[in-house]
Amino acid sequence: DAYSRAEKLPPGWIPQTTVDEQPVGIACIRHHSSEELEKSGVGNFGYAIARAYRGRGYGNLLFEKVLPQCKALGYTKIKSFVYIENAASNRVFVRHQATLLGIYHGEKNIYETLVP
Repeated sequence: DAYSRAEKLPPGWIPQTTVDEQPVGIACIRHHSSEELEKSGVGNFGYAIARAYRGRGYGNLLFEKVLPQCKALGYTKIKSFVYIENAASNRVFVRHQATLLGIYHGEKNIYETLVP
């Protein structure tokens, strides 16, 4: 919560809102983009699903739930860096019509998703 108010942020970090209404997963939306973070392979949106709940569609549900909050923060598109070997997350981005922009250092797919 402090990060969303720009309190106690490490140097170079950007305020972000963490959405964790469901105990099975968490999503983070940075309040704006940063060239510095992108150069280190970090986008402005990310999520995680607890191991015990993976493979049940929660990633898709969380993704869909967070998009309106991205819009409320003024985003028209979001950028995410997804590890290539994370097949489930890559499927989530493809399912939500993300555009593959490229590959970061041979290890992460760079996706851009339009925010409706």
